Amino acid sequence: MKVLITGATGTIGSEILKQCLQRENIHEIIAFARKNIPSTSPKFSCILMQDFKSWNEDILNKIKDADVMIWAMGTFNGSGEVDLQYPLTFQKLFLEAMTPRQGKPRFRYIHLSGALCEPDQEKMLLFMSAPRKVRGLAEKKSLEFAEENKEVWQTCVVRPGSVLVGNSVRNKVQESVLGKNWAIRGEELGAFVAELVVKGGIEESAVVVENLRMVERGREILKESKGAGGL
Repeated sequence: MKVLITGATGTIGSEILKQCLQRENIHEIIAFARKNIPSTSPKFSCILMQDFKSWNEDILNKIKDADVMIWAMGTFNGSGEVDLQYPLTFQKLFLEAMTPRQGKPRFRYIHLSGALCEPDQEKMLLFMSAPRKVRGLAEKKSLEFAEENKEVWQTCVVRPGSVLVGNSVRNKVQESVLGKNWAIRGEELGAFVAELVVKGGIEESAVVVENLRMVERGREILKESKGAGGL
């Protein structure tokens, strides 16, 4: 499999990348970032980009035969450019450039969102209204895009709650207080997304996955991995 990823320099994206690199089924991973991402893996490469609204022909030719995009780029303040324009631009341009699937599964677009994001732009929100609505609109538009192109395209929106990286006392307390509906460990999220990349497990052209499902399946995957000595 040939996999693309954005946001791999971030805390969450790097956890997803780490899990994907362990998957034998994935033979090539291309990250898009503004700065280089060091890696010793022979199947990893990084393409430097400064403007994610501009995917030139050379780049599209390098990636047009990809199987999956993991869109893990995002902001906390609700940037209309980064959180909305960037992912929608990629979807449009990649679909136009994409190599015909010719019997292969549909292209899978995995969009990292958040548990509190709100697709309903008219709904009154008591806190963080702008970022929640911008990212919610990106969800909505991405799912609609998949439905419009369902013969060749799948979109899976993953909506983690608070992502906890590391085994600090603070993280353990947060995990205990928030529970499985609102908190997820970074390695659990990474393991779930990596399996979604390889196995899919969804039949619909557009689907949303909430935190609880990711926690439970992520823990199962990690347990299976330890028992088998690797993925």
